[in-house]
Amino acid sequence: MSEFVLSDEYLENIERQFKGWAEFLNSIIGILAFTLALASLGTKLPWLSAVLSLVIVTVVRGRGSHFFPSEIDRLRKAAKTDPKADVILTGLTKRHQSSSVMILKYPIFLIGILFLMSVAASPVLVIAFPILGKFYGF
Repeated sequence: MSEFVLSDEYLENIERQFKGWAEFLNSIIGILAFTLALASLGTKLPWLSAVLSLVIVTVVRGRGSHFFPSEIDRLRKAAKTDPKADVILTGLTKRHQSSSVMILKYPIFLIGILFLMSVAASPVLVIAFPILGKFYGF
């Protein structure tokens, strides 16, 4: 018999965990990535600075993995053998990690990461869109 029961308390616990995850991504990773992207634009090689900054952001994100909802990790393990855990995991993933939810719940994170990635990819972007050369300092 499955140990997973959808109760109000269970769902509230998961909601709290995802709220903490969203706060970490927006308040720490998003702001850090945005700040590093702006700082990278002020260097002689913005793309290289942005690539190095992505490494830093990745390390910080890894160090903050304890903010990720532990219940999702537990469900992922259980879903391999427990169909009820699989259904709950699928619903929670759709509710908290779909593309549209990412835009609504993690906007600062997305803006920061996308900005930093665009600076890192600027040599390629300038080839495709020459007008961006002035923005990236080329």
